Amino acid sequence: MFKLIESADVFIHSMRHQAIEKLGFSYEEVAKVNPAIIYCGGYGFSKQGPYASKPAYDDMIQGASGLAAAQSETSGKPQYMATVLADKATGLMMANTILAAAYYRKKTGEGQYIEVPMFETIASFTLLEHMYGATFTPPIGSSLYPRLTSKYRKPYETEDGFISVIVYNDKQWKKFFEISAYPEFSVDIRFRDLASRTKHINELYQLLEKVILTKKTEEWLEIFEKADIPAMPMNIPEDLLGDPHLNAINFFEKMNHPSEGDYWNMSFPATFSKTPVKLNHFAPRLGEHSKEILQEAGYSEQAIDSLLESGVTFENR
Repeated sequence: MFKLIESADVFIHSMRHQAIEKLGFSYEEVAKVNPAIIYCGGYGFSKQGPYASKPAYDDMIQGASGLAAAQSETSGKPQYMATVLADKATGLMMANTILAAAYYRKKTGEGQYIEVPMFETIASFTLLEHMYGATFTPPIGSSLYPRLTSKYRKPYETEDGFISVIVYNDKQWKKFFEISAYPEFSVDIRFRDLASRTKHINELYQLLEKVILTKKTEEWLEIFEKADIPAMPMNIPEDLLGDPHLNAINFFEKMNHPSEGDYWNMSFPATFSKTPVKLNHFAPRLGEHSKEILQEAGYSEQAIDSLLESGVTFENR
């Protein structure tokens, strides 16, 4: 491993600090071999606090961060998101911090140690909205942001399905009140501005729910399109495979993996004008690049053969 570390740009792991240190790969040990390396530890909890030695998985972090409890305001009971949100958001944070460290190294030539704990990452992610009234000292209200935790904030049922619509600013609400035959609400003191609407968000969203039920989904989509009110049909995940927009931009591409067969590959969601992203390699099979990596690290053919024969590594062609 240290042979690979000698020429590596980044060392990244997601073990508890005591586990990685026991293996001999603490930042201090790694930096001895490669002082310019960027070392990123994706821990469950910061090494500086009392939770440092705890294991961490997505579900428990959603619970500990307040995210699952916030869902109880809309669902009636604490609930995890139907996606590994904590894992993915922490992965994005790790990528961003590594890029920042890489920029610093380009400027200074210096590597550094980065700690990206899941708990702190998702706590900050959740509290961006849900510090709300607790932001101030003393608190001026609940920490929960009322609009996001209203039980009436949801895809709304139409005569023949569901629709996702967000009526948000003053102009959009005025248009909606006109469309829904409630023009008098435009001057109602409860709904005249964002602060007032936030205080009475349940009443407002109940009205939205009631009105949306009076027409078919396509009717509403056409009406909202003309009124410039953001709205989309509610999809189930499988619907996305047939989505006209995604198909028009070739978001899904049918590929043939040499060992796994045909599958749908998703395009990278961002586009670059100078450096377009393309699929250069299929997902590797276990051991597929063992020899290639060892050659790159400077191992001789004899040394590689010895590692293969002893079972330290193996090659899957």
